[in-house]
This record gives sequence, C-alpha cells and structure tokens, in this order.
Amino acid sequence: NENITYDITKKFNVRFDKKGNKAIIPVFQNRKCVGIRTRCFDIKDIMKGNKYIPLWYDDTCYNFPTAKVLYGLDETKEAIKKYQRILIYEGEKSVYKTQKYLGNKNCSVAMFGSKLSHTHKKIILDLANGNKNFEIILAMDKEFENYNSDEGRDYEKKIIKNLDGLQNYIHCSYIIDKENLLDMKMSPIDAGENVFKELLRNRVSIN
Repeated sequence: NENITYDITKKFNVRFDKKGNKAIIPVFQNRKCVGIRTRCFDIKDIMKGNKYIPLWYDDTCYNFPTAKVLYGLDETKEAIKKYQRILIYEGEKSVYKTQKYLGNKNCSVAMFGSKLSHTHKKIILDLANGNKNFEIILAMDKEFENYNSDEGRDYEKKIIKNLDGLQNYIHCSYIIDKENLLDMKMSPIDAGENVFKELLRNRVSIN
C-alpha cells in the first residue's frame, strides 16, 4: 500500500476488494460519480495489461471518458484555488502520496495517462479564472535513463508539447529529473518527500 493511510483512502473514497485483490477507485466530477476504476495487484492481471481497468458489476461497466476528467479535482479544488496552482500527475497513486506529504496543501490531480487533453486544459483555465499567475506544474513519469541524451531531450519535448495552448493564459512549468534522482517509470513523488520537494523547487518554467 506504499504507506497510503486509511485517512487518505477515505478522503478519496477508495475501497479494497480482498477477494479480487484490487483497489476500487471511484472518480468524481462536480460531486457526481462519473465512473469507477480498479487497480489490480495480481501479477497475472498486470501482465495481461489489466493493471487499471473499469469496474464491472452486475453486467454494468463503470467506464468513463478519461480525457474529460481530472482525477482528484473534487477533493483538491479548494487548495488549488487557495494556492493558485495545480500539480498534474499521470496516475491516481501520485495524488494520494502528495496528500500524505502536503495534507491540505495538496494541489494535485491526475490525467489518467501521459496526455493532457483539450478538455483537461479547459478545466485548468476555468480554475485559473483569468489569473495569469495561476501555475500549472506538469509532473510526468520518468521515461529516460540519462537527461543529457536524445531520449531525455525527446521526453522534454513531449512534456512541453503537453502544455501547448496554455502559455498565453497561465504560468506553465514542469518537473524533470536532471540529477538522476528517480528510477525509470517513477513519478516525481515516488522517491519520497525530500526528492519530490527538490524536484519541485528545481522545476522548469517555460513562460
């Protein structure tokens, strides 16, 4: 459970299915449950590509368009508006870990993958409400071994492309691991609070 506490699972309404060995993750938007995902822990499911799948129950599939929802926004919106910034990860687990380290200062959400959609951007601009000092911090999983390589440069271009269309309206920045503090596939929050805070301090602004 990576030390994700009961209080955190309660805040985000996460449940655990012991029989199926998976977490049940409801997704809320404007206080309505728009879908339910499951996070499987059995190796056989993960090897089949079923690590994250919609919940099936009584012949009903609780899927939803992930490109139209930012996970955790209902739970962290108050902090986002208070501190005028939003930290965007790929997956839900990173939001829980940020809650663990930052508590009521948690301004994070997840975009269910590595692409920030047009609708995601619209949601973010609505939160900014015309404030050009509102900051988006993109915190994607690490996808390179060495920052000073073609792989590292291509990854950085991918991050910057995700911010297209936002630079004229809000402050855009991103986290990138230049000092090899993370392993491959790690989220910026995965190596602990101190590493996360160092990466956050050293984030790159593009406008």
